[in-house]
Amino acid sequence: MCNTIKISFVIEIKFLSRAGNETYAMFGSIMSFPPRNQKSEKGGDTLGFLSAVRDLGQLELGKYTADGEFSDIDAFLQMPMEVIDEPHDKGEDKTKRQGRLPGKEIRIILDVDDPQAETLEVRGVKKIELTDFWSDMLDDREKKRRYLYKDPPGSNTTWRFSPIYKLGSGVKDGRKELLGKEDDWRSDKSSRFFKFYNSVLKAFEERAVFSPGGADRIMDALVERVDDLASRWTENKSSYLLIVSACDGDRFLYPVEVKSYLKHFRSRLSESTSASAKSDVKSKNQEAAKTRECAICHSQSKSALNLDRIFAFATFDKKGFLPGMNNSDEAMAKVFPVCDQCYKLLSEGHNVIDAKFLDAKSIRNVRIYIVPELLLNNADLKAASNKVRNFLQVGLKNESFLSGKVLEQEDEIVFHFVFWEKNQAQERLLLTVEDVPPSRLKRLEELWQYSVRVTKRWNAGDAAGEEEHENPGRSTLAAAINSIAMTIISLAGKNDGDTRILKDLLLDVVGRLLKGDVINVHTIKSFVVSRLPGLFADGDWAVKDGMRTMRMLQRIVDFFYRVNEG
Repeated sequence: MCNTIKISFVIEIKFLSRAGNETYAMFGSIMSFPPRNQKSEKGGDTLGFLSAVRDLGQLELGKYTADGEFSDIDAFLQMPMEVIDEPHDKGEDKTKRQGRLPGKEIRIILDVDDPQAETLEVRGVKKIELTDFWSDMLDDREKKRRYLYKDPPGSNTTWRFSPIYKLGSGVKDGRKELLGKEDDWRSDKSSRFFKFYNSVLKAFEERAVFSPGGADRIMDALVERVDDLASRWTENKSSYLLIVSACDGDRFLYPVEVKSYLKHFRSRLSESTSASAKSDVKSKNQEAAKTRECAICHSQSKSALNLDRIFAFATFDKKGFLPGMNNSDEAMAKVFPVCDQCYKLLSEGHNVIDAKFLDAKSIRNVRIYIVPELLLNNADLKAASNKVRNFLQVGLKNESFLSGKVLEQEDEIVFHFVFWEKNQAQERLLLTVEDVPPSRLKRLEELWQYSVRVTKRWNAGDAAGEEEHENPGRSTLAAAINSIAMTIISLAGKNDGDTRILKDLLLDVVGRLLKGDVINVHTIKSFVVSRLPGLFADGDWAVKDGMRTMRMLQRIVDFFYRVNEG
């Protein structure tokens, strides 16, 4: 790949090696995009990650070319919430389940004259219903269309694309959350009714989707029925959506089935993209700013958008992120511009990797994209094996980023790994590793299996006579990463500051494993030794976790030495 400019973490560890005094940077680098004048090995001036995302978007949209009605918006539609399947065991006690439960929809059914009118004449609310999110069998595209949802351009945006409000997890006192302090939602800006009214209802009325006064009539009806609404918003392991729409007879109309909602979505989408393109160009040289070259396909575009409109972690216009070190014309010229077509394909590709190639479980509070790319061209699957075609079409299905499905691929495909974290509306990029062949991952798994065999069974609770290497689940590369992650982070004990430091150390180790780089085992051992006295000072930890942690550290260190030896 081409050389890229990176920002490395400041923390460094110095130690004496056999060759003399050397300094090693411990932690991973924040991804930056290559300067515009550099070319990658793939022949473009963008990262392989972006090319792969674009190709996945092209593949996905190619399935729906025959359906032209939604061809202008399909790429931009998003899931309004995560899809969580019901447990296979229907008799399971849900109150004892760990993790999240499937989402819920609270339908606010409007009393209107004609649900297909240009402007909905709202008289009030007919009723409130509760139903499951994804309550029927539709393919993913149909499900996404029905809600007509897209995240607003920014966290401070005072309007929404769709008549949907995210209530979030269920609460104990829904009435208080809805009405706010002293039941005065109009004055309490933190109340849910205040936010719902101002970001959804009022904004729709201002755009003539609702008739004048319609937003207030809806709110008056909801205040009267607040206890009914609150009683449906109670399960703290489920997320809830408020959906405002009407019925056609007895059938509830989802947003895509209401003409005024569909028109509103298209209008907002057109305005937000054109406004973004204008605001992204701040160069004093207006002639140069009129037309920009797309950083991906190299076409000339007068409405090019910057990449941070698709990936929030690509915030180049803030200090501390390259290339936007400042607001100078030179810096702005380096921002990654994308033409209309690439913006559309990248948007769809972003939806694909969110749905199919995202792992949010392997490393706590870290989200991992595993983006596959054919060495020939993702957009043409004819030459690919059946196994690869199936993998691209099906994805990981909530499995680990190093699951068996990833490792069983042949080297006709490579992987791009992107590690990032989400904090409300903000995203922070932690680490990227590109062009990882499956053969490298398979070799890592083999080395881990050797280490498991050498260290043998160490958990006294294992079945008698069963060596750990005989349990396939404990000998996988996914198990290796999970063991490394849990063990390294556990060294922090109850110290949150150490947890953050060790999380960066963990990402550095994972990055080196994926890249095939040497791991500085001496430095890792130094970290371990520096923390053990404090951990063993806790008697409970020493009894419950001490021996287990030490044996796992032995296995991990053995694995790292084997990796370094190749």
